[in-house]
Amino acid sequence: MAQTTPTNAPKKMENRKGNPRTEHKPKKTAEERAVQYADQLKSTLSLSDAQYKQVLAVNTECITRKDALRANGSIKKQGNDGIHAYRIAEYQKIFTAEQMTAFENYRKEVKEERPDRDGNKNGRQDGGRGKGKGEKGKGHKGRAERGNDKDDDDDKK
Repeated sequence: MAQTTPTNAPKKMENRKGNPRTEHKPKKTAEERAVQYADQLKSTLSLSDAQYKQVLAVNTECITRKDALRANGSIKKQGNDGIHAYRIAEYQKIFTAEQMTAFENYRKEVKEERPDRDGNKNGRQDGGRGKGKGEKGKGHKGRAERGNDKDDDDDKK
């Protein structure tokens, strides 16, 4: 007797390697992402309603500009840097000195928590540096320390 699946059941998709695909959520609009970030800043920095409206406008502008660069395929470091510089300059006009300090601290915390492309946290114990040339990892023993030196083996025979 063959097994049947209901017609309304979601189909399981697989990638080329046979692994299950992850279903991606639809991308939020620029306005939705701007509101989300402005809400986060409002709670973190205790923004007034007037400040919130200004931050929301700046965030919407920056996210829209970044999305336009991505759509053109021309988002490069220079484009990101320009948008970032604009955002910071606008925030400096909006925030008080205390809020600006709190914002910079908030950004540092977020950056440390965000994983890099390899999935490693940026605030790793090794300061984000991998093993240097010639450095041995922790617990690595050289040939002499393991007792596998050829000279030792010859002596035993």
